[in-house]
Amino acid sequence: MVGRRSAWGIDVGESTIRAVKLTAEKGQARIVALDVVQRPRSTQPGGYVDRDEQLRAALTQFVSRNSLGRDTVAICPPGAGFDRFIQLPPVEKRRIPQIVVFEAKQQIPFPLDQVVWDYQPVTEKPIPGQEIEVGLFAFRSELVNTFLANLNQCGMGADLIGMGRLALYNFITYDRHPGAGTMLIDFGASSTDVIIFNETNFRVRSIPFAGDTVTKALQNKFGISFEEAEDLKRKAGQSKQVEKLLAVMRPAIEKIVGQVTQTVGFFRSQFRELKIEQCLLVGDGFKLVGAEELFKQALDCPVQKLTDLQTVALGEEVLTSPYRNELSSFATAIGLALQAVGLGPVKINLLPREMITRREVSRKKPFAVVALIAIAATLGVLYSAQARDAKSWPRLLSDLFGKISSMRSNMNTRSQIENVSDVAKRRDATAKMSDGRLVALDTLNALAAIFDTVERDPRGIYLSKLTSRMLEKEIAAGRLGDKAADKLAEKIAEKALGTDIMPVVREGAVMRFVLSGETEHEPAHDYIVKALLEPIKKLYPAADIARFKVRAETGGGGPAVPPPGPGEAPAPAPAPGPGAPPPPTINVTEFDIMWDVPLVPVEAGGAGKPGPGKGASK
Repeated sequence: MVGRRSAWGIDVGESTIRAVKLTAEKGQARIVALDVVQRPRSTQPGGYVDRDEQLRAALTQFVSRNSLGRDTVAICPPGAGFDRFIQLPPVEKRRIPQIVVFEAKQQIPFPLDQVVWDYQPVTEKPIPGQEIEVGLFAFRSELVNTFLANLNQCGMGADLIGMGRLALYNFITYDRHPGAGTMLIDFGASSTDVIIFNETNFRVRSIPFAGDTVTKALQNKFGISFEEAEDLKRKAGQSKQVEKLLAVMRPAIEKIVGQVTQTVGFFRSQFRELKIEQCLLVGDGFKLVGAEELFKQALDCPVQKLTDLQTVALGEEVLTSPYRNELSSFATAIGLALQAVGLGPVKINLLPREMITRREVSRKKPFAVVALIAIAATLGVLYSAQARDAKSWPRLLSDLFGKISSMRSNMNTRSQIENVSDVAKRRDATAKMSDGRLVALDTLNALAAIFDTVERDPRGIYLSKLTSRMLEKEIAAGRLGDKAADKLAEKIAEKALGTDIMPVVREGAVMRFVLSGETEHEPAHDYIVKALLEPIKKLYPAADIARFKVRAETGGGGPAVPPPGPGEAPAPAPAPGPGAPPPPTINVTEFDIMWDVPLVPVEAGGAGKPGPGKGASK
């Protein structure tokens, strides 16, 4: 984790939207804002209600009083979704994605092109030779797309779509660190979520009986509207007719309790070593008179209603919030935010895959430019030993770092790509002072031209890492988070202005470049060779291509695909064995290119030899 991160976790329920803004720094999570927006419910039995319109009204209200800025947004839509836990045969880690795709087709009760799905191994470090347990999770595509359209109309976006029960697992494992077998029950409005886990395993289930079940029982018994029944349910404890109301409510609550105990029995049958030693209760449903007592009577373990937080800290703003004493009702929202800042064990994201790819690319492109400028700053110092007497060097160096600062503040990707030409002009002015002795700065101009070409291809190459190194001195610009740009530029400036970042070029010195990235282009190998490898070789005919690796990725990672050697045709894919699942479609191909460029030796009083090839493309 780099620096301080912040995220909103938003739990969209059938009757209430609960939101938490959470920051994380050095592994410590802190809540800095809470908000609750009520969603109106249906008016009359059988009456038409536009739930999408009601949702948009509630979300618009939330956006109007909260600034999301560039914070990550993790959100949970209403709806139970689908989950299934399956056992995979002992296989190599690289084959797991193939088998999971095959199993998903069998287990998910809808065609895969009609769902958004993801998976995660139950155990982080499976034992070699033993079966691998995997959790499958899915939402109907129609539900997700409609939900995202509603968000868009309200001026919101989502970086992560989660499931409520998985968010609860995130929350309880971070806030309580329970080592023994634990059960968490969230008694909500439209569903009751049950999470059972220990140190090595977990199970989740959503039960479609909850607070609305009690409300409908009152509505049917007394022939009143849903709103009237809801109000009667909430105020039953203060009513003079409490016994009469309880006579109607108790059977509905007992039905929910029965579903929970059946779930516990089913989970125990799946992993018999589990011993439940405690049960924690969260959710507004436990505010109902008699609900907590009925659960305590039915469960054969200590039961405790969760009322406060243990590990998650509270900011000063929250200490005076009107929701300060209702923190347990925010458990799902907190769990979503924890995952968004990288502090939860769950990695499931049910945002459509193409949207995840677009968001990742949009984040990488601006920092690709920062990486190029970082190389310019790093390599520019090579000239300092030879140009220290030039009066214009301090001004040029200052302008160069000024360009880093201005491009850091303006994160428009395409305008940044265009502005690289300004840096190239300054590079040219600096190069004149050294009489073209060194070759390193030419890389900036060449790579800018290369990436300007592939940028026009919607499935082009996206830079993720670019480093340069000479004599074990290195500055790298890697996969950066949203908040790291400022610190990167400061680090580059601090190191580049120092006296020991780059030594004087010696006899036989080489500059090593490592370029990493990914492409969605197919066939990827030939595309990368044409778009990158050949221009690099043209730029430096004497360059030694020390490494060229291509790795094909599936939806969650896939088997390595070795590139063909020089003059060889790509190797045909091996024929699948009997009963083997069909190979998955390749979505993204990652690559690494490493090359060494001989630098011109610097001799006292002597003239250096030209290093780069004269045919370098601009």
